[in-house]
Amino acid sequence: MSRMVRRGHMVLLWMVSLAILGVMGLGVHSTVMAVENIETKMEQSDLFLEVMATIEESYIEEDKTKPDVLIEKAIQGMVEGLDRYSVFFTQEEAKEFNDQTQGEFEGLGIQINLTDGWLTVVQTLHETPAERAGILEGDRIIEIDGQGTKGISLQEAVKKLKGPKGTKVNLRIARRSETQLLTFDVERDVINPSAIINPKMLDNEVGYMRLQDFSKDAARELERYIRELEEKGMRALVLDLRDNYGGLLDVAVDACDLFIERGKVIVTYRGRGDQIKEYVAKRDPVGHILLAVLVNEFSASASEIVAGCMQDYKRAVIVGSAGSMRDGKPDPRTFGKGSVQTLIPLSTKGGQGAMLKLTTAKYYTPKERSISDLEGLTPDILANVTPDEHYSIRLNRKYGVLPPNVMKSAGILEPVAKNPAENPQPQEPKEPAPQTEPQPVPEEQPKDLTPSDIFKEGAQDTLQEEPKEEVFDTELLAAYQSLKTALILIDNQAGEVGLARPGN
Repeated sequence: MSRMVRRGHMVLLWMVSLAILGVMGLGVHSTVMAVENIETKMEQSDLFLEVMATIEESYIEEDKTKPDVLIEKAIQGMVEGLDRYSVFFTQEEAKEFNDQTQGEFEGLGIQINLTDGWLTVVQTLHETPAERAGILEGDRIIEIDGQGTKGISLQEAVKKLKGPKGTKVNLRIARRSETQLLTFDVERDVINPSAIINPKMLDNEVGYMRLQDFSKDAARELERYIRELEEKGMRALVLDLRDNYGGLLDVAVDACDLFIERGKVIVTYRGRGDQIKEYVAKRDPVGHILLAVLVNEFSASASEIVAGCMQDYKRAVIVGSAGSMRDGKPDPRTFGKGSVQTLIPLSTKGGQGAMLKLTTAKYYTPKERSISDLEGLTPDILANVTPDEHYSIRLNRKYGVLPPNVMKSAGILEPVAKNPAENPQPQEPKEPAPQTEPQPVPEEQPKDLTPSDIFKEGAQDTLQEEPKEEVFDTELLAAYQSLKTALILIDNQAGEVGLARPGN
């Protein structure tokens, strides 16, 4: 299509828009303002069309200059330039995203984000190929099937990592505790994880469960396991939100509703202009249990809604880690994602089935705290652990495992969990996977990279090459002890405890 024809189409579009304005009777002044706005947009559209036409006519690799490819890339760049959370999904990507948030999909079982330009694992889902292979939260994926990932987009990375059940993907990974890159061959499988991991009694009165995401059934699962543990005598619960990267806003609200009295504000949603929406508890709390909420630097978004709500009402004690790191420095705060993304289906002929995930609001805790402005929640108490100890809990898969002396005194004997990370697969050179269509080329990267090159920010851990004989969940221990102390005070009628009951 020639530039003149495109220009004609744009002019016709603006003329139709102007006619609509006149029919609406906006008045002379408003119409003049609208005309000026249209003229500005026409000038900007001219520039866009000229750049696109020049690329089509002159760029050396002709297969990259198809109009649909150029427009899609332009849209992606426009949206990604807004913030790190806004995304344009093609029809295929929109389906994959919906499958993941609604439950079952095929892939590895990890959630990823970009950190310092590197593809970073922010969550490894329980009982998935990634967990079985030994991939950990915080690992950075340097290569996928022999192709470097520096500069890759999240959408393109997801395409490469997902795939049909039974197919394999080769990953090279940088891990803080290692001096060399690790190589993993991971076989994809159907991913249909439970939101709740390891619900159990720590002793005869304190329960524990780990909530790994806020997918559609998470709040229902949470309620079911709370009721089951209450039947076993649970009077207090440790709700573990570590490495929980978030999920659906409505599910986070429903989770809070299990603990907060009817009628109380859970979270406030504030968009552009005067768009304000309050989410309020609509039911009576489930039971009268004490509550401690465990968080870390990967507790984000919906996790922060729950933790912030519990903290504001003093409904729970929020327990963090003195060993959490951010930008190479100790920082116990949560992730700090206090914005809301809305899924907006696109309906035009060219975009039918596509979708925008667009930041449309910030959320505020009941005390009007903005998680984004605070850059994360500060826990009420901190487990006294070093960065090495903090990291080794994850490395050795010890979430939910109390020290042996505590378990023995409580009459509990737990099997030693097998640590899949102890035996990473040997490194073997792999040929790049065959490509069926042109792919974006990420930035070139040296072949002799080491983890110390990847983690340049100074947060390099200094774990011993051999893990300690006994690694346990010291952060859980801090939460457990706080609840046990509260129970003793209550039993001794020592007065009201701030984290004790609903409604305080």
